[in-house]
Amino acid sequence: MVKLVKRSNRLPGIGIMFHGSGRILTPFPVGESTFITLHHEDGPENRTIIVKDVSRKADGTFIGTVLGFEPPSMNLGDLTVDDTITFVEDEIFGAIKED
Repeated sequence: MVKLVKRSNRLPGIGIMFHGSGRILTPFPVGESTFITLHHEDGPENRTIIVKDVSRKADGTFIGTVLGFEPPSMNLGDLTVDDTITFVEDEIFGAIKED
């Protein structure tokens, strides 16, 4: 099981990052994200997990499909590309919404 790093300095329900296709940047809800990033503490360094197909579950957690990792690799412990991952909002470090 991959242990995710929590980020606690955000207000619940507020988008982590912003999008702006030639217009003023605007916040958006996490559930509208096209991609999100999670961080895994790997010794002294954090590894990034890039997730697509994000949706909110009935219990308030999120679920998505692993798109890849930074630095690039096919797996992170027992987590591999195309696996499903469940996470909470406090574990999301960044989000992108495409129009």
